[in-house]
Amino acid sequence: MDWWDAYRKAFPVTEKCVYMDAAYDCGGSAIGKAAAARHFEDWAHAAATAQRGGPGRDVFFEVAERCRAHLAQLLGGVETRNVAFTKNTNEGINSIVQGFDFKPGDNVVTLRQEYPSLIMPCINVMEQRGIACRLADLPDDMQVPVDLLWDKVDDRTAMVLVSHVQSRTGYKVDLQELGRRCRERGIFLIVDAVQSMGLEAVPVEDWGVSAVCGAGYKGLGAFISIGYLYACDALLARVRPTYVSHNFHLSLDFSADMPAMVCDDPLNASKLDNCSSDFLGIYVLHDAVARINEIGIDNIARRIDTLFHPLYLGLKALGYRIVTPENPERRCASIAFTSEHCKEIIQYFFDHGVVIGGSTLVRISLGAFSNEADVARTLAVAASCPFR
Repeated sequence: MDWWDAYRKAFPVTEKCVYMDAAYDCGGSAIGKAAAARHFEDWAHAAATAQRGGPGRDVFFEVAERCRAHLAQLLGGVETRNVAFTKNTNEGINSIVQGFDFKPGDNVVTLRQEYPSLIMPCINVMEQRGIACRLADLPDDMQVPVDLLWDKVDDRTAMVLVSHVQSRTGYKVDLQELGRRCRERGIFLIVDAVQSMGLEAVPVEDWGVSAVCGAGYKGLGAFISIGYLYACDALLARVRPTYVSHNFHLSLDFSADMPAMVCDDPLNASKLDNCSSDFLGIYVLHDAVARINEIGIDNIARRIDTLFHPLYLGLKALGYRIVTPENPERRCASIAFTSEHCKEIIQYFFDHGVVIGGSTLVRISLGAFSNEADVARTLAVAASCPFR
């Protein structure tokens, strides 16, 4: 059996409908269900054998460390100490932006039409700390070339923040070029990778990406309550935890009258961890990412490519006004198109057994579990849709 057949069977949503909204979420998996069951079994064993060490217990911490290693591999082989767990993408972005030691006159650059999870922390740091937020405007063609962002960069830019793949349009930003420019200027590049991780390679160090944040419930096929954060050493050296709690690297020094908070390893991303981490989510993320690494991210990317091309050409031939580039360098697994009847189109597809997404645009998104039959059925419904 080919790997994609077995992987597809792990996602029950594929038996209930033609699920073409993987950019929204994965719909849950048998991989996650089994991991959750193991979590509760390990918890009972830890309690019965009087294992101590906080709510995690030893076995939980071991799973967490292996999970960091799986994420580190997926990020191109970074050090595990540069990976922390978060609740979601937004928490990771906030941890970096709110904890960064901005200097007076600094600014951050992002896109005005960015996803709220990314742009809201930028607006917040502007309002709370007086840092300028410089916004690039999405052009009429909805493309995001590097120059669009770079035109807003100046000698006081501390960070550029961008989604690797734009949620609305499916446009994939050239992180390699953007990262090169940022590295040359000493600017930190902060990336929301929730729409690409698990679907294609994201080699952060090779690309000059300073930080990547994301969540587990989309391309990684994990769980909605768990996310991750990668940060390079240079960035970690300038980020102080804003939500503090006793963990492996933060503690209190009581040698003076007023206790002082001490971080024994400022270059370890675990300093950002909450001591009561979401170990249930970590178990699910561990098994989900381990499975992706076992399959091979390049194999997943190639599989998606074999489905994307006929789906794209089919929609184009039917007259849909696609805004996502066909060029594989500038797209990932989503196809978005414009219409005056987005709501009606989405409802029509749903009524005919095909789940898609979007709001101001219509978005059809593939997952690693999608197959040729999904594409054929989607195109059949697209052909009969009276609102196109």
